[in-house]
Amino acid sequence: MSPANDALRTAILAVGAVHLRYGHNRNDAVSAWRITHQARIRVLALVKQSNVWTNHGSKVEDEDELELVLAALLSCMIASVSLLSNCRAHEADKQSLAADDSWHELLTTVLGLIERLGGAQQILQHSSRDHMSLRRFVIEQLATRDVFGCMTTDCAPSILTDEFTPLFFEAERWSRKEQEWESVESMFGISRRLVEIIARVSLFSFQVIIFSPDV
Repeated sequence: MSPANDALRTAILAVGAVHLRYGHNRNDAVSAWRITHQARIRVLALVKQSNVWTNHGSKVEDEDELELVLAALLSCMIASVSLLSNCRAHEADKQSLAADDSWHELLTTVLGLIERLGGAQQILQHSSRDHMSLRRFVIEQLATRDVFGCMTTDCAPSILTDEFTPLFFEAERWSRKEQEWESVESMFGISRRLVEIIARVSLFSFQVIIFSPDV
């Protein structure tokens, strides 16, 4: 097996293990944290052994491996910050599965990899346009999580850097289906236009901090 395959397998197991631990004892955050901590170290080590990391995804045969690596990093991040919602008639209980703040380190790593590969637009250049696109799913997930992360870190978005970033809106109807499961709308239940607004507000907040630190 390739390091990329092993990385994805490890990350998926971590997601399942955290869910299982949370279901067994929702107050045992320490055990959940231990799972994600060990998985993160292993996944990052495997990713850095992959051809995608060492060759910057420049070879044609690295295309499938790129999707494995992106999916592994995203899955590892989900294990750290996934939210479990138990909706009842009179309440909604949302808690972090792993109570783990390492999501920012993982997000920084995957955003750095995207930059090494030429940016999100370059990664999506040869992505499927007429059916489900795993690459689009991962990029939209990361772009949205990046924007939400900016709300707690006061950083500027790394993917949705420009106003109405073309790749984010051009991909809206790629598969030409009524229901696109890989879209922001389906996965987060939020309009991509609202994500764009939050991105612009986050960028403005970042600029205020940089240029007017006393404000």
